[in-house]
Amino acid sequence: MAPSDPVQKFESLLRQSDFIFAVYYRGHWCPFCMGYLRSFASLTESIVAAGGVPVIITAEDASHLDAVRNTTGYDGEAMSDPDHLLATELKKRGLLNVAITEKSGYPHGLAQPAVLVMRPDGSVLQQWAIVPSMMNLGGAKDRPLVEQIWENVQRQLEEIGKAYDVAVSDNTTDKLAVKPSLAFDCLRSVPVDIDRDVALVKYLRPWLKFQSTIGILPTSPEGYLYPGVDIFGGLANITQILKAGGYQSQLDFAVDLYRLINVKPRDGHLVFTPVIGTLFRFETPALFVSISEDGIASPKIYLHSDYKQSVEQGYIASEVVRFDSVPIVDHVQQRSIDNSQDQDPDAAYNSQLYSAALANVLETTRARQFLYTTLADESVVEFANATKATIANIAWVAANFSGIDSAEAVHKRFEVPGKETEAPVRQVRPGFAPALAGYPKALVIHKDRYQSGYLFDDSALKDTAVLAVNLFLSPNQTGSKATLPSDVLADLLDFSRVSAEFIETSRKRGKSRLIIDLQGNGGGLMWNAMSLYATLFPSSKAHMKMRVRAHPLLNWVGTMLGKMGADVKTMPYPVGSSGFLDKDLKNFPDWSSFYGPEKIGEDEYTNIIQPEEVSYAANGLPGIFAIPEPWFKPEDTIIVTDGHCASACVYIVGVMTRELGVQVVAMGGRPINAPMQAVGGTKGGPVIALGGYQKLWPALGPVAPPEGIDATPFAEADPPLAGTPTDGWTVNSANVYPDDNPGTPVQFRYEAANCKLFYTWDTLTNMTSLWSAVADVKWNGARCVGGSTTDDDGTMGTSTPGYSEKVLPGFAWAAGPGDVAEGPRPGGSNNDSAGTGDEDKNAAGSPRASWGAMSIAVIATTALVSAM
Repeated sequence: MAPSDPVQKFESLLRQSDFIFAVYYRGHWCPFCMGYLRSFASLTESIVAAGGVPVIITAEDASHLDAVRNTTGYDGEAMSDPDHLLATELKKRGLLNVAITEKSGYPHGLAQPAVLVMRPDGSVLQQWAIVPSMMNLGGAKDRPLVEQIWENVQRQLEEIGKAYDVAVSDNTTDKLAVKPSLAFDCLRSVPVDIDRDVALVKYLRPWLKFQSTIGILPTSPEGYLYPGVDIFGGLANITQILKAGGYQSQLDFAVDLYRLINVKPRDGHLVFTPVIGTLFRFETPALFVSISEDGIASPKIYLHSDYKQSVEQGYIASEVVRFDSVPIVDHVQQRSIDNSQDQDPDAAYNSQLYSAALANVLETTRARQFLYTTLADESVVEFANATKATIANIAWVAANFSGIDSAEAVHKRFEVPGKETEAPVRQVRPGFAPALAGYPKALVIHKDRYQSGYLFDDSALKDTAVLAVNLFLSPNQTGSKATLPSDVLADLLDFSRVSAEFIETSRKRGKSRLIIDLQGNGGGLMWNAMSLYATLFPSSKAHMKMRVRAHPLLNWVGTMLGKMGADVKTMPYPVGSSGFLDKDLKNFPDWSSFYGPEKIGEDEYTNIIQPEEVSYAANGLPGIFAIPEPWFKPEDTIIVTDGHCASACVYIVGVMTRELGVQVVAMGGRPINAPMQAVGGTKGGPVIALGGYQKLWPALGPVAPPEGIDATPFAEADPPLAGTPTDGWTVNSANVYPDDNPGTPVQFRYEAANCKLFYTWDTLTNMTSLWSAVADVKWNGARCVGGSTTDDDGTMGTSTPGYSEKVLPGFAWAAGPGDVAEGPRPGGSNNDSAGTGDEDKNAAGSPRASWGAMSIAVIATTALVSAM
């Protein structure tokens, strides 16, 4: 498409502004038009000041534009579109129907007067177009005054501006937004493919046996905050519904399957995404914030854009009380259940709200999305001051629908295996280099800006050093190049450099108090997590006890590879021990010493394994990180999280709190006077993806598994229902166990922080204010949220609050396959195995970035060491 193309220019102007104000006119010869444009010219300054871009459009030859400017005084953007390319596109999108009539001198017709004011998200603020049948009845001269249109737009901008934040921008040039109802109608019209759907469910079962928690989830222990789920029983239930004709569309089937695997287990490492759910992205422009007056009083919810503007302009924002007639807190809680995989309801609640920390790791978009749930075309936000704002929701088209004219065509293109199958268009993600809005100037910072250190000379933090670690691996290393040792090594080296410089400078300047800020940290590489622990507290011995779920398929593959002469130490985990050591940090001599198994409850697990990185904590790793002289002390250290801590981040928090007694302040969460967990994301071990093991399968040659062992997803790389690549089909491969309870994985253990603080506007947007508040709690005796600490006076205690029913989530889970209870049980046991799927007595009848989410293969990091 040429740069002068009017459609491209229009879209470019739209992307660069908050709204576009477009006026169609006939030509330089039209007196009505010239008078209209003179009025328009007088408004352009205020339009631009409001964030808009004015543009005039005509079908007249571009050679007359200078004359129009001279006559009207208009000096803004102008477009000549004699072929009516833009008018045709606007009509196609249902935005504006510009009348085209015959006239001499216009080879393709004359574009009649029209006005369009719209936002980048596709919402129309004002529109008017002359109706051809009215042209001789005053239709042209009776067009609405441009001043009146601008007055109406300003009124809408003022009212709706409270409900709108900047729409999520999409960096693809072929972006298209439609009404959610249109997108839902499209998806719901796709017919059920019973045979392929049944085959897909069967295909998934052997792979899901590698999910480490699958035998515990049906009868989870006390302290786990969500209802149990029987995944295998749910798969059987879905199969029964399919065979009985119980689903009305492919979307109904996909929603049940998605929720069974991705939502109800509350494990960010367990991911399977049906392709039909990726064809559109459903979003609302409404972005909320939860603000407390002082960090202790119960917070209220506001529109982010409204509250931000109120701070800048000095007025008092009105709190939001309802969203689509639902009390706002209930709405956010329900969204957090449906749209988050966090195992803690407070962390999930935070994920649906704005914070500077989440914005800096590009996670705020999740607070706008609706995943596998319905979203109306418009939503109504009700405020405490009795005003309302109606907002237009959005469905972004995320796939190539060119040439599709039926529901069957959608199914054939995206779900039927074959050459014509086409994957959804992936959003182009810019290079990760966060601006760190709200953070002070860093003393030292990682090249990809996800780790940074700060020292202060002011009174509040004068003795304090702050290390902010937003991730444990740069998102720039999560693509295909991430498996290259050189790319991973560069990240490790820079991470270690930042840690070392931070500690050494803190020592030289006498900053002995330490705040570790892990807000927004969804995990990353264990290398980085371990090196951080080893450099901060070098005198403390590190360990991490894990067990892989044992089952016949895993044992058969490991045994066969051993019989073929493969060294267990070099075979990729978990069919070998590459990258892992035993409980004594020694290599496993053979497969049986790795596999075991050992019975825990009613399920079986391998012997204890530990990441190889643990062995380097005592002595460092030459060329990557060195062990410094101790400086910081655990008793002078405090961790701050927002609950959005998962995977590798869990290791840091877990070992520092359980082994060293480091205290934690948790920020935000639900507006309740109760504790909040320090870690809300997955507490599991390494994540593994099906795609990598499909590539390994040919190594077994012609050997077939014995009867009773189903290896279909490994032997047949192409699923029976086409969709998302199997490199993204992931499971949590191992449970992590604490020393004091070797039978219950930490994923199912309630572990409160020492103290909870609600966000104020300052602590939400200004990290120096947040760190000062944390320092006051730790060292100056400031109070915590009531009920969140063990000390009677409200100050932070040395111990942590225990589990109570106060912390249970308040939500209504949609009944569906795999359900085993109405809600979390106050008792329970992990001694029952997962449903076999042979019977379906448990299943209902109704039809976050991490260690592994980073998809860094263990082989890659092992290669780092062997290559050195």
